[in-house]
Amino acid sequence: MKTKLAQIIPFIILSFCIINMSFEPIFYDPKDMDSMEVLLEGSGRELAPQWGMERGLISKIRLTSTVMEELNEKTIPADAQLEATVDRISRILLGQKIMLFIYGFLIFLSITSFLTLYYKAWFYTYLNRSLYLISILPVLMSLQHPLRSISQTPVIGAISSIFLFVLTILLIYMLFVISKVYEDKADRFNVFKTIQDGEEREFQSASSSRISWVPMLFHFVGIMLAGILLGNLVYIPIFLLQKHYSFEFGILLISLLFL
Repeated sequence: MKTKLAQIIPFIILSFCIINMSFEPIFYDPKDMDSMEVLLEGSGRELAPQWGMERGLISKIRLTSTVMEELNEKTIPADAQLEATVDRISRILLGQKIMLFIYGFLIFLSITSFLTLYYKAWFYTYLNRSLYLISILPVLMSLQHPLRSISQTPVIGAISSIFLFVLTILLIYMLFVISKVYEDKADRFNVFKTIQDGEEREFQSASSSRISWVPMLFHFVGIMLAGILLGNLVYIPIFLLQKHYSFEFGILLISLLFL
């Protein structure tokens, strides 16, 4: 059972990412003016609560980039309100690109995670555990529309919410039991593990026998470069996510608390 679940989940995550990149199911609530203004514009009538399809993430990035290029044209006179609009759209574009990177990375990770399970590679635990951990946040973020729609469209909203909630529980469950799927039977490509262990032992023995300032210098430079990369690729995007996308950041904190 654990093996089947471990092999099925990568395909579920792969389909989830492709769907979100291609199109986005969204619930239009008449009480929410932001979600209904597109449907109501020029119609002169009030529409019933309904599900609809919006542009996918890739199409949204193209549209937002086009809008940014038009707003940044030199022919448009400078204005304080225009600058605020450009700043807001640039933040939206940054958030969309971050999500596109996450989805693209999850697609790559889904394929490689399944291959490690199929070939019983010794490192299957690390890849699949990373897949489960990273997938929790996008799945929880997708829960907002089904949960909002339960009161208006109970059948579709309840089914979608239950599916995403069960998927979240499965990801958390497999996060802890993935190491028991093959236990000690996964030994494919074990030669790389042996080589890695041998290199680590040689490095430890060499470093213990003699101490030189050259390795220490390289170690210091490596730490500095890692800190710069970590700050620009992780800390700054997380800060912008917390500042401009408080709902998604709250879901991230809640998921980390459960872990």
